[in-house]
Amino acid sequence: QGQVPGTLDYMPPEIVTVGGRGDAGMDIYALGLCLYEALTGKMGYERLPSGAVAFGAFYSRAQSLVPPRFDDPEIVCRPSVLDLLCRMTAPDRRKRLSDASVVERILAGISWDGAASRKTDPVRVQRVDGRSADIDASRTRRPLPDDPPTVDTAPTGGREPQHPQRDSARAESIHEIVIFSLKAACAVGALLVGWLAWPYVLKGWDSVKDRAQTYLEERREAEARRIADQKERERRKTAEEARRRKEREEQAAKERAMREALDRQRKAAEKIAADTDAALAEAYMVEGMYLNAANAAAPESKRDAWIRKWRNKDVKLYEIAKIYLPEEGKLQPAEPKMLVLGAYGTDADFFSVKGELESVFDALRIKKASYVATKDNPSYHP
Repeated sequence: QGQVPGTLDYMPPEIVTVGGRGDAGMDIYALGLCLYEALTGKMGYERLPSGAVAFGAFYSRAQSLVPPRFDDPEIVCRPSVLDLLCRMTAPDRRKRLSDASVVERILAGISWDGAASRKTDPVRVQRVDGRSADIDASRTRRPLPDDPPTVDTAPTGGREPQHPQRDSARAESIHEIVIFSLKAACAVGALLVGWLAWPYVLKGWDSVKDRAQTYLEERREAEARRIADQKERERRKTAEEARRRKEREEQAAKERAMREALDRQRKAAEKIAADTDAALAEAYMVEGMYLNAANAAAPESKRDAWIRKWRNKDVKLYEIAKIYLPEEGKLQPAEPKMLVLGAYGTDADFFSVKGELESVFDALRIKKASYVATKDNPSYHP
């Protein structure tokens, strides 16, 4: 079902990092932890807590890929056993032993009769807190002088036995020293660059301050000019509005005076026209009566004879002109165009004038027209 049975304390990291399934490498990893615990009575890792938090602690340990802690003196003084345990429990499964037969051959070649390494140099191991510590192998169990050489103490052609955990600790220490040296060099370089660039920084700061001061002064001057221009525009606008208001008032006063004068003139003209029409009508009546009586009683004078002889017998007058009619409440009068026709003579009567008008209406494409006689104008008498 995709599940690997076992105890989390002895499971390798790939169970959760890459989702690995049970294989020989996992068994060898668990065997290495069990072997160390059987030899020393200690666990390579701290025991996981019980309950639901166990898997979270195991997951954190697997993600960090921290190797087991093999710091027991009985193991440290045996490089071959320490090397085997490191190879069996390597967190990276690519560096871990994957063949149980190889583990079997290495275990068979190790002497377990109590002989230990005669090397007395301190061995660097990893402590619980992640730091490294030196353990003097000479302070642990010492081999007897007549002990036969074992796999741990056998000569290796002039070369010392390999200690992967110690070499890793040394490499880590060298790495830390290099990192510290680089950081110190960077700090010194930064201080030196700052010391050299400080005069230029001060000079640039003074320049920036001068430019900022100039900019602020220019902004203040521009703001003052803007406020002054705005006040001047408002003053001009107020003066212009006052001038226009005064002109409108003066124009309105002039129009009222002109309308009043026109009203007075119109009323006077209407009164004069009414008086004149009445006088003319009376004069025409009197004159007509007098002329008729005179013509009937007196003979024709030479002037009348001359006029009768030389004047035009047939006359027709046409004129298109504007007339001026005053309108109530307006300064200017109306100016419509009018066509005026007049005729006297042999054929001069109402019907002849009507025929002339019909010809004009046909030219203007006017189909309907009405004719109304004017009866309220005494000047048309008789």
